Amino acid sequence: MRNVAPSRALVRRSYQWLTVAFLVIAVAIFMAIFGLALYQIPLVSKSHDAYPFFNAGRGVLFVGGVILGGVGVGMAIRAVTWKVDNDVAKLLGDELSRHLDKQYALIRNINRRQLGYIDAVLLGPPGVLVFRVLNLKGKFLNEKAKWLKADKSGQWIPMRLNPSQQVIDDIKSLKQYLATKGLQDLPIFGAIVFIHDDPVVHLTLKEPAVLATHLSSLYRRLQVNYFAKERIDQKLVNQIFNELYEA
Repeated sequence: MRNVAPSRALVRRSYQWLTVAFLVIAVAIFMAIFGLALYQIPLVSKSHDAYPFFNAGRGVLFVGGVILGGVGVGMAIRAVTWKVDNDVAKLLGDELSRHLDKQYALIRNINRRQLGYIDAVLLGPPGVLVFRVLNLKGKFLNEKAKWLKADKSGQWIPMRLNPSQQVIDDIKSLKQYLATKGLQDLPIFGAIVFIHDDPVVHLTLKEPAVLATHLSSLYRRLQVNYFAKERIDQKLVNQIFNELYEA
């Protein structure tokens, strides 16, 4: 099984963001200094009719420079902290590699402008499988598309993020993205995978809207749906791979 992540493409994108961030910061510094200089060297006297416009203009330059500088710093932080791989998705890839041959490919850490972020996607003759991989601990209750987690007192409270809805949204985004590439009506499945086993992660499932399981049970659980039959040929698998993987 091919087990890959578009790390080089993401590093390249990080450098691009960093370059743009430095340009934005440079422009911001120029604006702020120029605006501040106009306070020290007023080019228009207070008695002049144009003074209100001049005063407003230098204020806009200074404040705008400060705000733009903040944006630039934010872009720089985003660039240097850009995640080029997903460590828990690596564990998923290692587990699946034990069972799957070269017909299959797992792409980790997909992050494309037109698509958004997806933890991992498995491609193979059975179709496309979208993963949400969770490195969480505790007791969880999943009833249909609703998720609850037990707090310290044992009371069930809603999870801050709903993994079922995340997978459903990822599948929708992936379908739309692939449709723009001429790849329509594809069999796309979803799965939620908890890295830790019971009792570190205890799952109670009641008619789940999306398959949810521990990593150790994933391959067995997928036998009844995703792996049940072959749905697409290898040529189509490779086409989808080429659209999702950035070298």
